[in-house]
Amino acid sequence: MRSVDGETASIMPARSWTSPRPRLTSFALLAALAFLVLSLLPSTSRTELTAGDGPAKPNVLVVMTDDQDVTSLRVMRKLRRTLGDGGVSFVNAFANTPLCCPARAIYLTGQYAHNNGVISNGGARGGFSAFDPRGNLAEAVQGAGYRTGFIGKYMNGYWKAAERRPKRAIPPGFDQWIASLDHAMYGYRLNVDGRLKRVGRRPRHYDTSVIARRAQRFIDRSLDRGEPFFLSLLTLAPHGEPRRIKRDLWPSPRPAPRHRARFRKLRLPKPPSFNLRDVSGKPRVVRKESRFSRAAKRELRRRHRSRLRSLLAVDDMVDRLIVRLRERGALDDTYVIFTSDNGFLLGEHRLQGKIHLYEESVRIPLLIRGPGIPAGATRRQLVGLVDLAPTINEITGAAPLREPDGISLVPLIADPQAEIDRSILLENHVGASAVRAPGFFYAEHSRSGETELYDLEVDPHQLTNVRDDARYRADRDRLAARLDELRDCVGRECR
Repeated sequence: MRSVDGETASIMPARSWTSPRPRLTSFALLAALAFLVLSLLPSTSRTELTAGDGPAKPNVLVVMTDDQDVTSLRVMRKLRRTLGDGGVSFVNAFANTPLCCPARAIYLTGQYAHNNGVISNGGARGGFSAFDPRGNLAEAVQGAGYRTGFIGKYMNGYWKAAERRPKRAIPPGFDQWIASLDHAMYGYRLNVDGRLKRVGRRPRHYDTSVIARRAQRFIDRSLDRGEPFFLSLLTLAPHGEPRRIKRDLWPSPRPAPRHRARFRKLRLPKPPSFNLRDVSGKPRVVRKESRFSRAAKRELRRRHRSRLRSLLAVDDMVDRLIVRLRERGALDDTYVIFTSDNGFLLGEHRLQGKIHLYEESVRIPLLIRGPGIPAGATRRQLVGLVDLAPTINEITGAAPLREPDGISLVPLIADPQAEIDRSILLENHVGASAVRAPGFFYAEHSRSGETELYDLEVDPHQLTNVRDDARYRADRDRLAARLDELRDCVGRECR
């Protein structure tokens, strides 16, 4: 056992992967052929993104926050300047399963939860134990000649395997692995390439600050070696911390010390869906919820402020890494992707948290900058976390080791009208599945047999369920049929 930077390390035992084997297919050949066809198209038909099969492979940096709703981007001014003004913003991006562990499995596979086997944070179909990491995104990119790294929060339940056998708890495909075992901003443990280390409680040990420093080291070493890199940074912010943390003076999640004074007088947003009075058209899961009391609203306000404070450190981290890439002359050769694992409800529809498939819970930020990507561009097509793996495979030239359910976003970046009529699947572990289509949201709740239909053009806050409105009968039937197709789709059937 030893101590490094206030962290103690010790070695522990191995875990064998026993989850069901993923669908490993000859999809790599099809992907290669598709890429060849695209590369032969005239330059005016697609964005000239740098492909990973040339002499100079582009780097890829992915930053994924935890529980970040779209509206909170407004406090991340540096990020909006460097990525928003410097790249493309997908304003209709969604978490296909709005929950921590399933979202990470979707990111690493390009498959919906019903195909990758992780539908919840725990239980028989959830958590780390339900995920088979073979054929994951990093393994594919590593096979394309990339140095790969992971820093931050992995999957719920990961700590159990990492405590026993930290080396065996490292998924295939990663050259460097630094994963947190605890949901805490200070005093947490890390699995650093198979060695457990304890992080202290000083300001420099703040979770986001540690991720930023280690990310910079990874980038510098990759550039020093002349190796293209693929690095995933998954922050805890703005996710809450365990209840025991509330003994601290600051509400959860705790901010970096330099941001403690921010947003002290900020009001809680109250859109039309906040604390609804009339929930008669909602499913039983909503009708059973009571309206928020005055005290509960105060707690929501405190939580809102603490979440925004924690995001300021993420804003600083992204800016710091952008600056470092520019200093090293690598920014023009690097794709930077920023997103979140899911959105977050703070009183809308009488709900708090995620899981539910309403807009506040499933909408996520998605910004991308890099070689060939137009600056300050906006794309309105419906996209999801399920599309990140296919996108990264294309820009790195990696051959997918699993057949993805999602699509590459490269053609959508090139053409604002590409896939403009696309619909995507939303699903959760409490019996709800939905199809999000242009202008509409249609959901079915298997446990109660209830359905929901919202016309988002006239009702963006999903206040009036029009499932029984005769004027929407054709839309309801069309969307129900599409949901029936997506609910059990595999690979090409999902696109």
